[in-house]
Amino acid sequence: GEAVFGFLSEAFVRRMVSPKFRILESRRIRCASRLRTMTDAALLFRREKGRFPKNLEELFREGYLEREKLFCPHGGTYRLEGGIQAVCSVHGRLSELKPLLEMDLDKVTPSEKRAYTRWAFAYERLWRGLIDPVSFRAVRSQEGWTLDGEIHPLPRNSPYRNLTEYVGEKPILSGTGPVVPDTVFLLAAALNPALTGESFEAARQARRRFGVDLSAVFREGFGKRVTLGLLDDRILFDFDLGESLARALRSGEGVGAAPLFAALNLPAYAALQVKDRGKVEAFLDRLREGVAKEGAKPAGGRWSLQLGAYRLKGRKGFSCRALTARLFSFEFRLFLAFHGDDLVLATRPDVLKKVLSGGKTKPPGEPYLVEAVLYPGRWKKLASDMNLAYEEAARSACLKALVEAYPFHGLGTDLAERVMGFRLRCPDGGTWRFGPGGEPACSLHGTIFHPLQPPVPPPANPTARLLARVKEASFSLRFEKGGLRVRMEIRR
Repeated sequence: GEAVFGFLSEAFVRRMVSPKFRILESRRIRCASRLRTMTDAALLFRREKGRFPKNLEELFREGYLEREKLFCPHGGTYRLEGGIQAVCSVHGRLSELKPLLEMDLDKVTPSEKRAYTRWAFAYERLWRGLIDPVSFRAVRSQEGWTLDGEIHPLPRNSPYRNLTEYVGEKPILSGTGPVVPDTVFLLAAALNPALTGESFEAARQARRRFGVDLSAVFREGFGKRVTLGLLDDRILFDFDLGESLARALRSGEGVGAAPLFAALNLPAYAALQVKDRGKVEAFLDRLREGVAKEGAKPAGGRWSLQLGAYRLKGRKGFSCRALTARLFSFEFRLFLAFHGDDLVLATRPDVLKKVLSGGKTKPPGEPYLVEAVLYPGRWKKLASDMNLAYEEAARSACLKALVEAYPFHGLGTDLAERVMGFRLRCPDGGTWRFGPGGEPACSLHGTIFHPLQPPVPPPANPTARLLARVKEASFSLRFEKGGLRVRMEIRR
């Protein structure tokens, strides 16, 4: 295979967060903003006067720019080339801004000093552990791609520290709980037994309302592996599980809510590793009795949570436990049964039957703490919704590009790209045209005020072609001595 190695050293990280780099970058960004202002003023001048301005002086004289507000924070001078291309003597033009390595910093203003001090304080408090030295290796083979990365040393104040609260620190897992053939997303983790301690609200409520010691049950009856699976189906609403988990880990709160929302959207199941089945069954019996007593009480109010428990008996000997939770007019159900060394919880009886009859454990691999697997090759019912969501993003990107291209009506997008420094294209390969009034339109996505979009990406779309080739994509992490190791694998 082909391999690429990379290392972001501590010296590199220190330079990226140094006062010189941050202040120079701030100045370059502010200068680029003024270059853009000059370009916009020149385009407006052309639209109203029918020609390009001769120079900046004409824009000042005609009132299109204010001289006292147009200055380079690094001391450069401005000029206008060809009536439209704004150029700074220090930073260059928008399409070719000067690299920071070629610039020096002799003096800073009081406001720049205060701004960097505030940024450095926030960085040390929140982000210091996120940008530590990083090494990585990417390998390409006939089966796909593998990316291994390590962060050194172990971050101190970051989402990774929050993560240890949920999964511990020792990479003890390899393989997963049961996986059914139409699983489209899988999440497996080494659950930290301390999660059910008295510091957590769920544990306090279980002890107070049902007389159940969750901490003891999870410590003595359950193992450390938990697996969550989402099955192929039509989605009810768009929910980004990955983004939700990332936000929760950054804040350290609400990690359990993300899988719950995902389970409301697609058929889902969870498998909890069982260490002592007798203790787990005794716990479930006590929980059922406590819930039954709770449910026999009069409702506490319109928004009170009403719990229920029963045994579901179906045909051909199928039997399972069921728990219900009702809030106002909404009811959530869980169906439970043992499967080998796991207690399986499912949101629907048919999902539970699939796991009991066809669930197979994933083969062991390298030890990990958390592993997430996406199976694009299994998208069937889900495919139409995913395609629609992708096309909504493509339409949004196309119309934003049309807004950028609008001032260049009659000049062509090639000139716009040379002046602005970025591509102006429809991501789906649509063709652009301009109406008599200058309103831009895309052959696939319509106009800004009358948007259109196809239901699926065109065959030539690069992302669509890539997803069609990917069968499985996995991401795992584990803590090692002095660092965090992550691995991403894409299989075709």
